[in-house]
Amino acid sequence: MARWRADPVEGAPERLCRFVAAEWPGVSPYGPVTEWMQACLDWLGEDSSRRLPFGDDGDALVVIRESARITMAGGSDG
Repeated sequence: MARWRADPVEGAPERLCRFVAAEWPGVSPYGPVTEWMQACLDWLGEDSSRRLPFGDDGDALVVIRESARITMAGGSDG
């Protein structure tokens, strides 16, 4: 499980800073966890200095791991 930082990361959109299934309508055929993951990856990809408030680095690898953990824990994917 990713460690979530107590302090907010400046500039990180609140919606990306934590997964809440109700905030992701599941428009994609892959479900809300995948939508959240893709939005995080897109946001991180826009600027290499961006980080999200979880994991050791808040980078793309941590986002992918966290989305897998959420799915395996019964997240709303699929």
